[in-house]
Amino acid sequence: MELDVRRVALVTPYTVSVTRALEAYVARAGVTVTGRAYMGLTRHIWKVTNREVVDMARQGVRGRAGAADALFLSCTNLPTYDVIPQLEAELRIPVISADQVTMWAVLRRLGTRAVGPYQALIDASARSGTVRPGQAPAVPPGRAARGPVPGGRARREAAGRLDMTALGFLYPGHSAEDDYPRIEQLLSSDIRLDLVHTDVGEDAHRVDALRQMGTPERLAAGLEQLRLSGAEAVVWACTSGSFAHGWEGAHEQVRGLARAAGMPASSTSFGFVHALREIEVRRVAVGATYPDDVAGLFAGFLRAGGAEVTRVRGAGIVTAAEVGAWGEREVFALARSADTPDAEALLLPGTALHTVAHIPALEKELGKPVLTANQVTAWEALRLTDRRVNAPQLGALFTREPVVQV
Repeated sequence: MELDVRRVALVTPYTVSVTRALEAYVARAGVTVTGRAYMGLTRHIWKVTNREVVDMARQGVRGRAGAADALFLSCTNLPTYDVIPQLEAELRIPVISADQVTMWAVLRRLGTRAVGPYQALIDASARSGTVRPGQAPAVPPGRAARGPVPGGRARREAAGRLDMTALGFLYPGHSAEDDYPRIEQLLSSDIRLDLVHTDVGEDAHRVDALRQMGTPERLAAGLEQLRLSGAEAVVWACTSGSFAHGWEGAHEQVRGLARAAGMPASSTSFGFVHALREIEVRRVAVGATYPDDVAGLFAGFLRAGGAEVTRVRGAGIVTAAEVGAWGEREVFALARSADTPDAEALLLPGTALHTVAHIPALEKELGKPVLTANQVTAWEALRLTDRRVNAPQLGALFTREPVVQV
């Protein structure tokens, strides 16, 4: 009713019998299914990738140009949010997904509305970019009529507006990734953090395992999903998986990542180096959860970047899983044991360590800037996209001028 749709192309992950039952259901509402694509799955639907969703969508409308008023992506277990803008630009019809329409219905019931860029269901201006049978195609702001959909900053500049900055992160495994939604909440409302998990391999703070974790093949596996999200820069969100390659090796790692991604790239290790230059600090103390030999490699990396390391304190933790279980007490104990009076800043490497909630209190107690892995990773992505944000709750690093006030 909202979009006045009477003919849809249907995409589901279900079996043919379930798909047919869904067709019968929408038919009772007066909607005709003009095309369909289904995967025949009965479980593990959440494992379907963005790329597979896009391919199914194309199959659902293939050979039926102009036949459907909209495309419907069924099943709330399908990952769909990040592909809606791309599909609407490519197919030039509204794209409705189960998760999207569920949220829309709840908000409608509450008497309010959401706003989403280039989504026809929740952004009326985006409907000018969809095509109905017999109409000439129009293109949503910032979208190309032909060829690939421009991403990131190029898309925003083409639109003549800076409506959203999408930052991409490749994060190994599952430990402290919930730091990133917290960071996103503390940043400007026009900044989105998109995180894709990469395969860890062996979870061990050993040099050989750390180097394997950051191989080009492992990093490349997550890039397609970030491209579909519209990310305009990507950061390898792993300190040890970058500095373990050494100064030159870490440079080659991010050069390869940038070539594969087709966008600016960096890593957490370089984020620390660049952040130190940003706050004009040279002498640092390091509190690392790693074994001493790995912590020493990080100190060497910092020295190669021009820093003077006054102390390195290693906690001897072997796995990221154990680090991810640390709480406030352990974080503060590590910081206190690592700090020295002559250090101008304290560094806590390791993106598996939950730190974002503790930065203001740490800086207050120690009386100096505190740089942590997930914090500098987000800051590095912003640096790559030429964004500055004033967010004091993220520490001294996020209070530099000139700023965009949150």
